[in-house]
Amino acid sequence: MKKLWHPEVGDLELTYQSLDLPLSHRAMHDLTLYTAEPGTTSEDRIKLLASLAATQPQAEPADQPHQAAPSTLTPRSGTSENRPPTST
Repeated sequence: MKKLWHPEVGDLELTYQSLDLPLSHRAMHDLTLYTAEPGTTSEDRIKLLASLAATQPQAEPADQPHQAAPSTLTPRSGTSENRPPTST
């Protein structure tokens, strides 16, 4: 289980699996799959995040290759530096 924080949907608890993807006899890429357990708040938040991403305007023409945006997920280690300040 991995605990993450996303600025648009908040806390997420996701299971993950890492896979090694060989590219050639010497090169290897690592693919990590994250999933939310069915029926959890994290599943609802992942669905919301997918909906938000689907409704944002595309910034590049469809004939251009797509490059993944940098991740905005922040690992949660229990310290306040991984979470935005809260007002009291």
